[in-house]
Order: sequence, then structure tokens, then C-alpha cells
Amino acid sequence: MALPPGTSATVEISAPPGFVLDAIADVEKYPRWAHATAAVTVRSYEGDGWPDNVEFTVTGGPLKDTYTVDYDWDVNEDGTGAVTYALVSSELLSALDGRFDLRSRDEGRSTELTHSLSLDVTVPVLGLLKRRVERSLVTAFVEQLRTYVEARTRTRGQA
Repeated sequence: MALPPGTSATVEISAPPGFVLDAIADVEKYPRWAHATAAVTVRSYEGDGWPDNVEFTVTGGPLKDTYTVDYDWDVNEDGTGAVTYALVSSELLSALDGRFDLRSRDEGRSTELTHSLSLDVTVPVLGLLKRRVERSLVTAFVEQLRTYVEARTRTRGQA
């Protein structure tokens, strides 16, 4: 999926791409580490077990809403590739398109993760304010994901 102009953030995570992908796919654990996420309900899974249709309730940060997205998983066995998601329903949002790009670094011992996001709301908002909200959401998510994955990696003795 080609994203419209939006915001992206890239981080290096000291864990193999498969570990990072597992954390992204384990959406039901987001409330444990993604501070804005209050609840997650997986409504359906793809035939291969990846979450397909997911409802999120976010109550922290600049966005407070319950919304549903559909995922598309274009990933390799080593965890590299792309995960995209698109808005299905929301009261506040009129558009939400996101993408995670996972690239292997350091011979598979670390991951370069880029999270891209473009959103629009149902009420008129200045473009600058909308981009600030996108930046806040993207930056917080990738930093919290990095902290979560690296802590789990150290616990497993994989560091």
C-alpha cells in the first residue's frame, strides 16, 4: 500500500527482525507497553494466524478513540518485510494508513524499523497540528516498541 504524505520515524532495535515482528503481531499485548493503548480486540485472523481485523481503544496521548483497522502482512520467514494497516471504522478518524518496514541489520542481530503513518480526522484541523499528532504517535510508538523488544531480548539471553 502506498501511503499518502504523512510522518515516519525510524529506529534501530537490538533484536532480530523476527523478534520485532512478533511484538508487532502480538497486538493483544500492546496495552502492556504502548502507553496510549487501553484495549485491543482481535476480531479476525488471517488463515496463517496473523491478526487481520483489530479494534483498538486509545485513551492516552493526543488521540482518544476506538477504531478498527485491517492488516496486510507481507513478511518473510526471518521477520523482514512490511506490515500495513488501514482504517475500517472510527468515530474520530476519517483516515488512518500505516506501515511498518522491517530490515535486517548487523547480520540479523538487529532491526531497522520504520513506522509510517498518515491520518485524518472527521473535524477540520490545521495541517500543522495534524502532522504534530502523527509525529507524536509515531515517535512514541517506535520508542516504546524498542524498549519493550530489547527488554524481552535481554530476558531471553539473546542480546
